[in-house]
Amino acid sequence: MQGRRLSPDARMEGSGTTRGGTPYTRVGPVYEDINGERFTQAKVDAIEASMPVGWTDPAYEPGVLGYIDYIAQVGLVFDEAGRAGEEQPWWGSNETAAGRGRFG
Repeated sequence: MQGRRLSPDARMEGSGTTRGGTPYTRVGPVYEDINGERFTQAKVDAIEASMPVGWTDPAYEPGVLGYIDYIAQVGLVFDEAGRAGEEQPWWGSNETAAGRGRFG
């Protein structure tokens, strides 16, 4: 039960650098979850910053990519800030349903 890593285009603008010091940014999705939803690096970073500390589930890849697939499998969605919850506007900043996973 895992999605797949994607290879986004590298453009010569924005943040980051190549080996020669030329600035670049990744454009496009870097990951596709088990339901086919695609995530940019910025979204993956936001999810990683918001995911519960110590989250783990042996059925999924460790870390943020496994967490993304877990959330897709249980039928939750991510908001713009990378927090997992039901697709309803009333979810507050401290309220998520993502705690259904195991914590280590």
